[in-house]
Amino acid sequence: GIKFLDGKPVLGKGKTILELGCGSGYFAMNVLKEITPKKITGIDISHNAIQRANRLKKERKLPNTIEFIESDISIQNIPHADITIGLGFLDYLTADEIKALMRSLKSKYIIFTFSEKKPSLMRYLHMLYLRSQHCPKHYYYTKKEIARFVRERYENVRIISGRKLMFGCIVHNVDG
Repeated sequence: GIKFLDGKPVLGKGKTILELGCGSGYFAMNVLKEITPKKITGIDISHNAIQRANRLKKERKLPNTIEFIESDISIQNIPHADITIGLGFLDYLTADEIKALMRSLKSKYIIFTFSEKKPSLMRYLHMLYLRSQHCPKHYYYTKKEIARFVRERYENVRIISGRKLMFGCIVHNVDG
């Protein structure tokens, strides 16, 4: 199943979940299978990624409780959800965009991952990979910076980091 580092299941059964930067929808589809949320919506700016997500949804005969939307969240009104998730999503936003995103979220709970700004072999390999894939501009922040940006809207956030996450961190406000 989908679990935090401590092995406890992630909150979400019977809840609405919004995944920002959902790509081809694999995480959202796993959430649907493992947690059985009330509804899960994935949003991504990439036309090709959303096309693939919708094709996979159709091939796997998934219910209408999962949907994928092609959109730029900087210009769209972000839908309400009980929980908003973004895996690596913050890495593509400037500090001001992260603050604006947090102000516009309508979720009680958030779970975001980000690549920590610290020298490491994994970080440099990640940078080379992103460049080879022609990914858009990528930003790195320290844990303190992310906490400061997020706490403008969500006071009780925690950051998880450790060897299991390699060069990344999780910022969340999920009880537990």
